[in-house]
Amino acid sequence: MDKENKKVDGIKKLSREEIIKSRKLVLDAINKFSRDEQAAGQLDKHPLMIDGLFRQRVKKEDKPEAAAAPKGEKPKKKKDRAPAPDFVRDSIAEEQIKEKNSRAKQKSRTDREMRKKKGREARRRIEYAQKLAAEKREIEEQKIKEKLKLKQLRKERAKKFWGELRKKVNLFIKTAKIKTKFAFFKALYLLVTGFVLSILFYLIILVLILRFDLDNNFTRFISNYFPTPAIISAKGIVNYYEYKDFKNNILKTTETGYDNIELLLAKNIIMNNLRDKYKLKAGGSLNEDEIKNFILKKVAADKEINTVGLERIKKIKKLIDKNGDFIQTANKFGDEQGILNISADNEDDYSYSNELKKLNVSDISDIIITPEGYYIFKCYEKSKDISGLSYVFVKAKSLEEYLNEAAQDLKMWSLVN
Repeated sequence: MDKENKKVDGIKKLSREEIIKSRKLVLDAINKFSRDEQAAGQLDKHPLMIDGLFRQRVKKEDKPEAAAAPKGEKPKKKKDRAPAPDFVRDSIAEEQIKEKNSRAKQKSRTDREMRKKKGREARRRIEYAQKLAAEKREIEEQKIKEKLKLKQLRKERAKKFWGELRKKVNLFIKTAKIKTKFAFFKALYLLVTGFVLSILFYLIILVLILRFDLDNNFTRFISNYFPTPAIISAKGIVNYYEYKDFKNNILKTTETGYDNIELLLAKNIIMNNLRDKYKLKAGGSLNEDEIKNFILKKVAADKEINTVGLERIKKIKKLIDKNGDFIQTANKFGDEQGILNISADNEDDYSYSNELKKLNVSDISDIIITPEGYYIFKCYEKSKDISGLSYVFVKAKSLEEYLNEAAQDLKMWSLVN
């Protein structure tokens, strides 16, 4: 059987079924390759026919027209092209597979090179960025070092400057202390010397004035700047010329002894103190009577002089406000209780009449201070023309009483007698 299947050249002769099967495998592979190439758009790159010949595209207009058949004859049919041999188709398929593999390898190699190139570029960029960052850090560190160096230099300069300044100040202070000490003792010496000489001069002038009763324009001028006391007391000093003028006026106007002059002088000292206390300056706009009336009212309201009277009237006012029994409280605690009617005929006689006219029936006034004492009023009747008022009165210490008491208690030392 084997001998019958062999050709003369010794190659095995295939049966018909084997030939058909082999041809089918080759054609299937070629068709599959053609479809893949067509899908990838590569068919035009390899215009090979199955028989291995190149396919040439011919434009429509370049195609030769077939010769028209003579009339009466039928056109000849084109003969079918003979299929390519099997080995040709196998060779074409193998070449196409090799070329496809070659292109795939080339693409893969190109991709690898591209990736390597990109990797190299990325590494170069990273290295360049790292280099820039390192240079930047180096610059920043250099700047910081320079700043620290400059700061240290400034600190050293400042330390040196303040050290030199401190030395100069210490030297100046030391020198100034010596000079100041010398100047201080010198000034103190001059001051003490001047003071002692002034005291000696003052004592000489004072003795001359008091011993020899010097009274002229020069000595009176000196007494304005250098006090020449004649009377010394706890309430103040009486100048010699004030004492002399006061004594001469008293002796001219009244017949009194030396003791009475001393008492009158004490009263005058206390009165002058009251003027100063109530801020009444000499040579003001008020005359003597107005000044006296002003002092009388101030003495009545003075808590130091009239402590008892003010405390009594405040207590009475508090009790009246508390229990409302005006008459009984007034009779029990007041110095005087009575009735006063204020009308147009007598309202000018009372300095406090305007305050009383404002009261309505059963109203009680505030404490009213007069030179004589303290009043509280209650309105029990009121009409168009007259106001009926009840009052309680507490006596105050008068100015004369205060002057007599204070003059008796005042201690004085005389340098003239």
